[in-house]
Amino acid sequence: NDLFGLLTRLQRLEHALENGAPTPERSVKDELSELLESENSDAIHALEQADDDVINLVAMLFDFILDDEGLPSEIKALIGRLQIPLLKVAITDKTFFSNESHDARLLLNTLARAGCQWDLQQGYADETYQRINRAVHAIIDDYDEDAALFSDLLEEFEEFFSDQRIRAERVAERVREAEEGKARAEQAGDAVRDYIDARLAGRQVPDVVVRLLRQGWQQVLYLTWLRQGEDSDAWRRYAKVVDALVWSVMPHTAQADLEKLRDLSPKLARAVGSGLDSVQYDQMETRSLLDELSAVHESLLKGLETERVAVPKAPEPEPTPQALPEDHELVMRARNLRAGQWLELGDGEDAQRAKLAANIRDGAKLVFINRRGIKVREFDAGSLALALQNGEAKLIEEGALFDRALEAVIGDLRRMQNA
Repeated sequence: NDLFGLLTRLQRLEHALENGAPTPERSVKDELSELLESENSDAIHALEQADDDVINLVAMLFDFILDDEGLPSEIKALIGRLQIPLLKVAITDKTFFSNESHDARLLLNTLARAGCQWDLQQGYADETYQRINRAVHAIIDDYDEDAALFSDLLEEFEEFFSDQRIRAERVAERVREAEEGKARAEQAGDAVRDYIDARLAGRQVPDVVVRLLRQGWQQVLYLTWLRQGEDSDAWRRYAKVVDALVWSVMPHTAQADLEKLRDLSPKLARAVGSGLDSVQYDQMETRSLLDELSAVHESLLKGLETERVAVPKAPEPEPTPQALPEDHELVMRARNLRAGQWLELGDGEDAQRAKLAANIRDGAKLVFINRRGIKVREFDAGSLALALQNGEAKLIEEGALFDRALEAVIGDLRRMQNA
């Protein structure tokens, strides 16, 4: 009872700090000792061993919490002020350390989880910061022995946090759908260009074939890939037209090849016309292309030369500096990130927190948004892994802060005992 009274006096000595002001380093044990020495009453005795152990354990827990890299320093400054109230809870309620569902522990975890999503750029007027600030001050100002305060604050904060999470998930879902659609469109465009380039590169063909494939037929393949996929019968059918077109304009001298061309030419014209019509390609341009193609076929069947253009091979892509191999731990971790993972970009006052909205094709595209749903950065698994290794970004652990702190402290104590 004496100890509880002293802690209450210390709690009341707390002065409201200005928003964001750092909490000075403090030792509850030192402050208690000063109070004990200032007491003239013989009723105050030395701390019992059990109480001394609780004080030390809570101090170690808060040391871990204040060293946690996932929390902005401004949030640490607020949560750090709960050390005395939680010490009072631990002294009066022997289930505090063993009960994972204890309201005081759950509240601390909830405040920390919300704090992980705040950064200085959002400002102190931000509603999340203000909610955390009010909860902390409510505990400092009002907590004495009635633990129901923690339950009330937990219910109030979880309701707010739940509403925030639902709104954020809706925004993230819209961003995810848009980015997945964009990524699929990019993938389709790349697949079609690569397919056509592979058939034309290094060849000499009439200009009409180059224009037909890279303008009109590219649209046919692109829309087919998007609508039906690269494994569809339609894609295979339209892809065969590319090979047939290229073959049809090669110089042919063998009689069998000329007979094949004579039979193929009208079928090819119908297939091309039908395909271009399916994507509503300009009819006059279609007719012009088909007429030119027919003229090329006629010349070849008569054994005449046709004008040709050389299609250069695509340049080799410049190697991107990849500092980390594909099987590197950080690359694998980045590739397996799930939507909802928070990340801190930058450092100090410029640090910005963002949430993973979409992981597309196992890390091919990682899209991060802020709390308002605005896209702030985009990585692939390799570039994110490199940023993590260089300290330009860090993943934020959102798990139960108190539980992680307790596990870490107990682990340290066991190692010290076994040393």
